[in-house]
Formats: sequence, C-alpha cells, structure tokens
Amino acid sequence: MRKFWLHCFLNTLFTFGILAGLSGITQLNMFNAFDPLGKALGDMELFDIAFSQLREDPPIDTNIVIVNIGYLSRGDIGRQIMTLNQFKPKVIALDIIFACDGGLRDSINCPQAYDTLNNMIFASAVQGTQTMVLAEKLWQSRALIKKYGDVSIYDSIEHTDAELRGNAYEGFVNLETDAEHQEDLKVCRTYNPKLNVSGTDELAFSTMIAMLYDSQKT
Repeated sequence: MRKFWLHCFLNTLFTFGILAGLSGITQLNMFNAFDPLGKALGDMELFDIAFSQLREDPPIDTNIVIVNIGYLSRGDIGRQIMTLNQFKPKVIALDIIFACDGGLRDSINCPQAYDTLNNMIFASAVQGTQTMVLAEKLWQSRALIKKYGDVSIYDSIEHTDAELRGNAYEGFVNLETDAEHQEDLKVCRTYNPKLNVSGTDELAFSTMIAMLYDSQKT
C-alpha cells in the first residue's frame, strides 16, 4: 500500500514536471514561425471583429486602378505614367519616395541619382501629368525627440528629389501602428487626414488623392 501511494506521488510530480517544461518551451516562441495565422490574429481585438460586422462589404470601385511598379527603374516608371496619361486619369499617385537614403548623393550609395536618362524620363512624365501626387514622409529631428520624447510631433519632411517631383502634389505616408519593425504585421486603427509640421498643415497621401479627385466631397 505504501508503494502504491509513493508511485502516485512520483507520477504526479512527473506529470507536473512535464507540464512545466512544455510551458517553458512555448514561452520561447520556438513555433511562431509555423503559426502565421496565430501571429496575425494575435493583434486582433474584439472591437475589430465587431466592427467588421457592422456593414456589408462595399462594392468594388472600378474608378480605382492599382498598377504594380515592381522593381522598375525610374525611367520605366516614367513610361508607365506616360501610358496611363493616354487614358486621361483624374489623378495619378505614387506611394514611393524617390530620394537617396540618408541624403547620401554619391555614386556608390545612390547610383540612381546619376542615372541621367532615366531621371529625365521620369521627371518629364511627372511634369506632363496634370494631377500627380507623390509620397512624402514626416520625420522627427533628434532635437525634437530630446525635447518632447516619442510623441506624434514632426518637424521635418522627406521629399522626392526636387528635380524629379516638378509641380506634383505631395501627401505624407506615415501611419500610426504598433509595429516595431517593417516586417511586422501592421494594424492601423488611427487615421490622421492632416498633421501640422512646423506651423504648416500637411495632408495625408490618401487625403490629397481624394481632394484632387473630388474636392467638394473631401
């Protein structure tokens, strides 16, 4: 009888030991790579599910056409713009900034800045577009972050190079998400139609497009 209770006690300890070990392994996130659906749903809130059921899916707007530029050069993108202009679109918008990373304009870090022919083709296409919207990005200077901390205040703007953007309109492409890295799943629950940058109101990329398409409704 004594051995029976001893075996029960040891089996119980063994079971709890296995459970504790499994719990430790799961906390290491070893299997996250095999659970993309779980990672995607992990950022969902009950509010998201409820809100998605408030209305039926709207019909597809055939007035909007998305064109994939892939890894085309600036010249090839310019040729695409010229082709699109043949159909007289109300607005053409490019969600990309044509500039050198970090402001480094040497031939090693930014060879595209020295590709004169492709730059001329792109600039000509932009100049020949009646209503063109290019992306811009709002930034915080180190002095601003040091003074106010990590807040939604901006004091500088990254533009497409001046020789390329011509008279195009611009809209900022910043989105408020909880993602810490570019590769992370991004859920945007806040939309700012405009932000003030050093005393000047800057419109969001989508706001600028909508305003140029129909200023009376925007």
